[in-house]
Amino acid sequence: FRPYQGIVLGNHGHLMSRKPNHPNRNKNNQVPFASIIMEEFLGRYLRPDEMVHHMDENPLNNDISNLRLMTIGEHVTLHNSLKERDSYGRFTKALS
Repeated sequence: FRPYQGIVLGNHGHLMSRKPNHPNRNKNNQVPFASIIMEEFLGRYLRPDEMVHHMDENPLNNDISNLRLMTIGEHVTLHNSLKERDSYGRFTKALS
């Protein structure tokens, strides 16, 4: 019994699941494991404008209570609000 067969650690520390027939797979036939969890919870595939946010910022914590469905725009806005900017408006580092 191998419960994590087909699960690999991808770029940016996210778990990825090998799903060659998934409509939202990447070029390596992988889908973020958090997306698979959310899709099972919702009973549907994610739309192209949706993504899953890890509320505690830990990409390995894929418990459904830690996952939030967001549009890509909402996700970008959220992460941008968590960053500091310099006097020119450029991002410098994440707020503590």
